[in-house]
Amino acid sequence: MESKMITKRIFLTISVIMFLVLFLFQFTGIVRRKYNDYESNSYKEATATSLTKSDEFQVLTNETDVILSTNKYIVYIGDISDRYGNTVYQWCRLSKKNLMVYSDITQYHVSGWNKPEMVIVDSNYMDYDTQMDYLEEISDMGVNVTLCTLPEYDITRKNKRLMEYCGISNWARKITASGIRVFEDFLLGGEIWFTPENDLEGVYNNLNPVVPWYTTTTGTKTYMAAELSDEYENIDNEDQPSLIWRKRCKDSYVFCINGDFISDISGIGILSAILYESKDYDIYPVVDAQTFVVANFPYFSSENDNAIQKFYGKNTSGFTENVVWPDLSNLSTKLQAKMTFMAAPQLNYSDRKLPSVNELDYFFRLIREQKGEVGLTSSKATVDILADKLEADKGFYRNYVGGYDFLSIRLKKDELQGMKDINNDILKDVKTYVTGSDEYVGSNLFSYYDDDKLLVESPVSAEKYNFSEDFKLRCINTSLAYTNIDMDVWDIYFPTDEEKLWNKYIKNVSSSVENLLKGSKKLTQCTVSELDKRVREMLSLNYSYRMDNSSLVVDIEGKQEISRFLYRSHKDEIESVVGGTFTKVEDGAYIITATEKRIEINFK
Repeated sequence: MESKMITKRIFLTISVIMFLVLFLFQFTGIVRRKYNDYESNSYKEATATSLTKSDEFQVLTNETDVILSTNKYIVYIGDISDRYGNTVYQWCRLSKKNLMVYSDITQYHVSGWNKPEMVIVDSNYMDYDTQMDYLEEISDMGVNVTLCTLPEYDITRKNKRLMEYCGISNWARKITASGIRVFEDFLLGGEIWFTPENDLEGVYNNLNPVVPWYTTTTGTKTYMAAELSDEYENIDNEDQPSLIWRKRCKDSYVFCINGDFISDISGIGILSAILYESKDYDIYPVVDAQTFVVANFPYFSSENDNAIQKFYGKNTSGFTENVVWPDLSNLSTKLQAKMTFMAAPQLNYSDRKLPSVNELDYFFRLIREQKGEVGLTSSKATVDILADKLEADKGFYRNYVGGYDFLSIRLKKDELQGMKDINNDILKDVKTYVTGSDEYVGSNLFSYYDDDKLLVESPVSAEKYNFSEDFKLRCINTSLAYTNIDMDVWDIYFPTDEEKLWNKYIKNVSSSVENLLKGSKKLTQCTVSELDKRVREMLSLNYSYRMDNSSLVVDIEGKQEISRFLYRSHKDEIESVVGGTFTKVEDGAYIITATEKRIEINFK
């Protein structure tokens, strides 16, 4: 066969093309490096705010002040210092409602001209044998009532008046549910069944409340029901044990919660959903943020190189750059997340191995390109005193990224109090304290730790998907349009068990996070500093609303420039918002961003 020679013209053309490709590739990298100002924090100016604790909305609790206030209010029969009362208080604080608290229902009398949005009753503070008159009078005056706990089974079944009031038709002694069903239009994210059929391997299902088996009368609406185990055969859906339901009275509703569902932060979402179900529509302040925190990454030290080499076949630098970062970058892209990396220069401060400057340069550039942010961490393996650890970190950072202003730090809760005594200029711009999901106790999400530092608690771990975590996140999302997921890679760099290595860890995290975020896909992706500003804005605002012809007018107070709301409606669809913008989250639910102090919501 005759071979064809490459002519000089073809050779020249190929050479020019190869040169152009090489030039463009190199030029792109040069431009990216030139304009990647990784030594500064691009979020500092964008998230600057003067809002502090003194600007936060204050819940009024004095009866006279509450009645005279223009804010809507809640009446609580119980004790706000216990678990249930704390949830009610936090819900009022975040949704801008005042709160009147009574330990005895006989102490409360409905105001004829300024009625509460709801009376919430902890049954532990009720004597249903002698106080049903008071409860029924509240309902007869057109005030909605929520029994946030129900009395003991024996008390309920013997009190026919209470059963009729609650809409209970039949009862049986306590059962252990095999799961729960959450029905449509209650929590954001839609209907979901946390049941064994959706957990065939039996690794996620930890929602198994022990509750009395109550079935409800006609005219009630069930929002959550228990799933019975296979030992109960041929049970119709309407005969499954009810967990949360509503009964219509003449001019009001009675809501019943059968189980321990508002004893932690999940309760704020349940109360928001119940209030929405008591009327045609509702509008309340939200954060509109989805935040993902990665703790102890990047890790700039080679202090545990021998173990890394043994378990991963690479040194620490190669493992971090070529294994961990690509997986995290892919996860960030898949989730469309803006991650905040709480970087660890080193963890062992006694071995005299200094952190790598090359690693710092490499990862600060990459994180900037990913629109991420770097924060500080208190993590340490050998240094007992946090001030000493931060002093060592300051020397490293100030020498090589001296212009980077750190705006957040991840701490242990027992380290918070000592922060005020640390004099270190690396902390001069820090405005947000973040605590990990391993320390979350379920009572709060964010609050001012002092006048200007915001404490953000991470409620959910990226490493642990189960039904109760999923349920918790859906409840938080319903009340605040907010999720915050925490991921700590400490153990990855100190491996001791092949069952806990990175490849299995990241596979589990990816699956877990994808499942956790199914119910909150329309939220704005935020770094921690962006979240900080949004939370401060939400905490400071106050508002009122009214229908004006066919439009909803919202008047907003507070020093914040931007306010965000969730609007939920059983029938109306938003057409436009004057003075702001809107995003449809799901059918009947919209996030509204208000850029003016008065907005007008118009409907189709």
